[in-house]
Amino acid sequence: MDRIHIMWFVTVGLLLTSWRPYVFAAPNCARVVAMLPPCWGFITGQDPSEFCCSSIKNLEDMGKTKEDRVAMCNCVKQVSRIVSYDPKRITVLPKKCGLDSTFPPIDQEYDCKEYVSFFPHNHSSFIVKFYDWLDKDFTTLYYYVFENY
Repeated sequence: MDRIHIMWFVTVGLLLTSWRPYVFAAPNCARVVAMLPPCWGFITGQDPSEFCCSSIKNLEDMGKTKEDRVAMCNCVKQVSRIVSYDPKRITVLPKKCGLDSTFPPIDQEYDCKEYVSFFPHNHSSFIVKFYDWLDKDFTTLYYYVFENY
């Protein structure tokens, strides 16, 4: 083989070994927001339900990278613009559900880029179980997110 062919094979080999077969997009805001209704009772003062803890575990699975967690944080931040809640309650939610992760106190002023360890994975059958939990405020939020993303 001449040098051109060898260089060509080396170049193709390097490209193939560095190629990533999958590109993962940041978590979809609609999916993140759909995980929140079961935890609404906790955020407003009650104990977390079993459905809430399942949602938090799922959100935690969705936040695999820092970029994912920042994107998810920004989704929750949008919720804080529509529905009022105590952001300090968010910080204790993982512990109440027996998880090791931590959530920041996300409110309208929170800088999601600071956030490093946090959020939750989507199961559509689970989402169907709590659609009746959606009240007027959360329905408004749900449509707001779908219309803007």
